[in-house]
Amino acid sequence: HLAAAQHTIAVQSFILTDDSTGRSIAEILKERARAGVAVRVLIDGSGDRMTRDYKADLRAGGVELIVQHKYLTGFGNSLKRIPGKIFGFFKRLFGGSRPEPQERRGLFNHDHRKITVVDGQVAFIGGMNLAREYEFEWHDVHTRVRGSAVRELEELFYDRWRAAGGLLAGCWRGEN
Repeated sequence: HLAAAQHTIAVQSFILTDDSTGRSIAEILKERARAGVAVRVLIDGSGDRMTRDYKADLRAGGVELIVQHKYLTGFGNSLKRIPGKIFGFFKRLFGGSRPEPQERRGLFNHDHRKITVVDGQVAFIGGMNLAREYEFEWHDVHTRVRGSAVRELEELFYDRWRAAGGLLAGCWRGEN
């Protein structure tokens, strides 16, 4: 399905490894990007097993790549939240209301989703990361999804993409 993409490929994974599986996926993604397909890849920082050259090669091939939830950024975010937590504690202690829930991006927040959406028509979701060990050693499963659920999975991807700082200029569905 990746090799047949005509408009968009959205890939979110916890792990992407610079190994034989990761390199074969990278070749397909770069080829589709060179063909004009908008290719976006979102990887969690704690599952980042890509070399610097691998990342550079993907980006040079036209693939938009974001590594989110990096440890140093997470540590900084955790430190920034301390004063607000202390203030919120005392505010609630004296009758204040609990704040609205919000997305936390601290040291221990990571995203284990594995979602791939091709052209908004077919999606894949499950437990398999993008590494040789998941292809041959682990017993994890992935499933192909069609129908209205594909749009919901695509929306989940783009929600995370935007939260990680990704832009959608030129997206074939016109989302910005």
